[in-house]
Amino acid sequence: VRNNLIQLQNGQANNIFGGVSINGTAETNRATVSGGTITYDLNGGYSATGRVAGNVVELGGGSVGGQLYGGQSVSGMVENNRVVISGSASVNSTVYGGYGHSSNIRNNSVDMRSGTAGISLFGGYSSAGGTVSNNSVTVSGGTVSSIVTGGYSRDADAIANRVAISGGTVSSDVLGGESGDTGNAT
Repeated sequence: VRNNLIQLQNGQANNIFGGVSINGTAETNRATVSGGTITYDLNGGYSATGRVAGNVVELGGGSVGGQLYGGQSVSGMVENNRVVISGSASVNSTVYGGYGHSSNIRNNSVDMRSGTAGISLFGGYSSAGGTVSNNSVTVSGGTVSSIVTGGYSRDADAIANRVAISGGTVSSDVLGGESGDTGNAT
């Protein structure tokens, strides 16, 4: 699944995905939201087991009731996905440039220029055994209600992740990289 585009300018949707593949790749899809309401999640590209790469979410207005993912996979590689938040946009929950369970997560980014994030920002996030490397978060405006982390891995290494803040408000901790139970943050 590649090169798909979805746009929301007004109205309401439960969930929005730029592209979805169960076992194949989800690459270079784009979701652009300038207004309206998304009740649950906004996702640039998703695959359960395949590679998720080069997807983009641009949120320039409207609201997301759940989470925002640039790219997401349960076990496939998640790389080079991007989230840009600007204008009066609001996300009620957490924003992830790239997210996976046992996936390796690399080179994903979140760029927050204005708007609000109800919980946290993560450039890259692995909830199990994936290595998380070279992900980034940039904040130049807006408000983040909790932590900002370049890259987080629960059970593996977090390597060379970055955070740059030049404006806006972060209401909690700022972490370049974090490893949970068994990995290292370097």
